[in-house]
Amino acid sequence: MPKYIANAYLVHGEEIIQIGSEVELTKEQADRLGDKVSAKTKAGATNNIVVTEEK
Repeated sequence: MPKYIANAYLVHGEEIIQIGSEVELTKEQADRLGDKVSAKTKAGATNNIVVTEEK
C-alpha cells in the first residue's frame, strides 16, 4: 500500500495518527481524506509543496 503523511490528526483502525506521521492507505482511502493526507514521494518529501518561480 502507498504511504502518506498525515496533515491532520487521524484515527486509523484503533490507532491515533499524529500530524506529520506516516500512514499506509489505499488510493481510495487517501482520496476520501483529501487534504488531510499528502502522498509521500520516494525521497520522503510530500507532494503538497507549492513551488513558485521568482523573476
